[in-house]
Amino acid sequence: RELGERLAEASALGNLGVICDCLSDYSGARDRHEASLEIARSMGLRPQEGETLANLGLLCHHLGQDEAAREHSRGALEIAQELGPREVEAVAVTHLGHALAGLGHLAEAAGAYRQSVALRRDLGQTHLATEPLAGLARVCLIQGNPIEAQALVEEILGHLESHTLEGTEEPIRVYLTRYRVLTANQDPRARELLDTAHRLLQERAAKIGDEEMRRSYLENVPAHREMVQEFAKIG
Repeated sequence: RELGERLAEASALGNLGVICDCLSDYSGARDRHEASLEIARSMGLRPQEGETLANLGLLCHHLGQDEAAREHSRGALEIAQELGPREVEAVAVTHLGHALAGLGHLAEAAGAYRQSVALRRDLGQTHLATEPLAGLARVCLIQGNPIEAQALVEEILGHLESHTLEGTEEPIRVYLTRYRVLTANQDPRARELLDTAHRLLQERAAKIGDEEMRRSYLENVPAHREMVQEFAKIG
């Protein structure tokens, strides 16, 4: 009984940490993830430990702490590959790709993103494959391969003809990547996509009742801030 209660507590703390991260309450996110990790380790809850490490990996990436993000994501990946579930493995390797890209290890980042795409497709989660596909497209842009990046973005656009980005961790980041790739290729669809993405971001922000938190959501989440800046350039 105690084990079940502690697992529920660790899971709840982890979920709250994810919400805090999404809202750019990074201090609150770290506190909750670290508390979740402490419970998981003290009770020997290895799968929960892996999930929490994956969440910490993304949080550290958002904070620009990509060395720590790489360490946490690798730890999560090792546990998920040993014990599962494969969904956590896919999340961990995506976050590892983010960290590696942030550190400038582009070939390794591309490999991680490809691994995540393959996992998501094996799991039948094509909608969630859009995030590592976007990550791979960002790597291609940095490497000076806009045409290859465009091919990846076309895969995402094809998916979105009949689906949404519901369930993805960072939908605005996926939109931002698509916009930048289309712009790099002088694709006329870029402006309409930017308008759609900016409108979606503002609609999400409008649902946050607290003014300070709403401003932080727009200004302190890296992809959100960059989206607002891109829109301001041509808006």
